Amino acid sequence: KYAGLSEEKADLILVAPITANSISKIATGIMDTPVTLITGTALGSKIPVIVVPTMHEVMMHNPAVKENLEKLKGMDVEILNPLIEEEKAKIPETDEIIEFCLRKLGNQSLEGKKVLVTAGPTRAYIDGIRFISNPSSGKMGYAVALEAWRRGAEVKLIYGSSRLNPSKVIGGSIKVETAKDMFEESLDVASKNQYDYIILAAAMNDFVPEDNIDEKISSKEKWELTLLPAQKLADEIKKKSPQSKLVLFKAEYKKTDSELVERAKDRMENVQADFVIANDVSEEKTGFESDFNKVVMIGKGSKLEWIEGTKIDIAKKIFDFVLQ
Repeated sequence: KYAGLSEEKADLILVAPITANSISKIATGIMDTPVTLITGTALGSKIPVIVVPTMHEVMMHNPAVKENLEKLKGMDVEILNPLIEEEKAKIPETDEIIEFCLRKLGNQSLEGKKVLVTAGPTRAYIDGIRFISNPSSGKMGYAVALEAWRRGAEVKLIYGSSRLNPSKVIGGSIKVETAKDMFEESLDVASKNQYDYIILAAAMNDFVPEDNIDEKISSKEKWELTLLPAQKLADEIKKKSPQSKLVLFKAEYKKTDSELVERAKDRMENVQADFVIANDVSEEKTGFESDFNKVVMIGKGSKLEWIEGTKIDIAKKIFDFVLQ
């Protein structure tokens, strides 16, 4: 009855795992088992269906199985690719499957859009092994990238040297190490693809050493460093993708609310950004490394809103704000 044969029908049917036998039956309209009956009636009732094939790898290469998977795609069945290892097509991690279900059922306000996100800290090496960085964990940028993906966007994530990894569902993510790496990679990606939104959430180095020292400096002697202002990605990226909506993140330290807003507006105007998300990282239990944040979202004109909560919740509110 949950597959559409009564008023109490399901919102989505997930078949995980699904065998080659069931794939072939569903593709040809055979409904002689509970799995094939539920899935077949769900398709007839226009209920979304996600299947997760699991079998020996050689069976995935069988021409009949490949043809039947294509038939399912033609029926608007979403197929979650298995994890191929040890010559087997294994079921992905539960979290990954859940994310695909959330995406299928969720707000598709970014469907068909392309979003570029930067996240995490970068490094500026002062010699062969030592570097300058900051406490950014990348959690906020990861949350923004995941929320964009959940809303149906095609997401490209470029992230720095965080101890945490982004969600596996965001395919094609690029990991970089230094501020120079992120600067160059982001400009290259932006120039090759026209993104609808570019969201710069990474905490890139503001200063880099004047000298490039490719050895370990002895700790027995006094060492003076000269730091130079680093290239600002926000200053250049719109030149590569002028049609993109640009969303900046700006971190400040020990500023009043009015000072934070003023500095954020100045930065937004200077780089001709469309939105800026600003926060004071000196506040306890928010900002760097925390799961929580308090930010002010600023758009053009008088558009302004203060919000606080988990970084996952804030990511949702950021897109609600940007898409108004």
